[in-house]
Amino acid sequence: MFKFGIYYIPKEGKFYNLGSKLVGYDIRNEKLTTPLDNFKDAWNENAREYGFHLTLTDAVYINEDKLKEIENTLSMTLELFSKANKYLLEVENKPVTFWKKGGDQAALKFKLNSSVMMLHCVLASLLQTKGNGSSYSDITSKNTREFTLDMNRKIKRFWSPYVLDEFRPHFTLINPYNGQDYKKIEDNLNKIFKGIKSINIESLCLVTQNGPGQPFKIYREFNL
Repeated sequence: MFKFGIYYIPKEGKFYNLGSKLVGYDIRNEKLTTPLDNFKDAWNENAREYGFHLTLTDAVYINEDKLKEIENTLSMTLELFSKANKYLLEVENKPVTFWKKGGDQAALKFKLNSSVMMLHCVLASLLQTKGNGSSYSDITSKNTREFTLDMNRKIKRFWSPYVLDEFRPHFTLINPYNGQDYKKIEDNLNKIFKGIKSINIESLCLVTQNGPGQPFKIYREFNL
């Protein structure tokens, strides 16, 4: 099924190249990448198709003929924001961690601020709700106990549990990790990204996926 999402994708450079090698896919050039030393290709199996990105709105299913409407709405909405706005995110005190102890996903995490939260809420409300399903609704159609009651309500309205007060800006780096040395992985990743103190979101990408497992592609990029 056809999907769209709205992502921040860094410009090409050291930060972008490192992230793309970790997840296994260079979305800007639409090509697979080789993993960094000491990192296994299997550790990006679930992250690869998305490329290195920070999600503003989760990928949701739509009919492909609705894509132009999505593009136009996004363009007109972004024009409402002042070009003087800054969407600066600072890294967490310990930037790279696994989401939970013993979990299989590691991410580079950022402190949420009001300007990025506003951008997320507006775009999620106007655009994410135009979907007709998602990977999350696929899960809840079979098992409603996978998420909390509040998250299930969000999935029904936004097709994702990670919106509004559950939104956490991050770049996924590993998914899934199937080893046991979590501290070593976290320490290595924090060394790799030790020079990253903040990012400035200067553009957003409307991305699309043609079918399950297919790599996402940038359909159009919008400067902020």
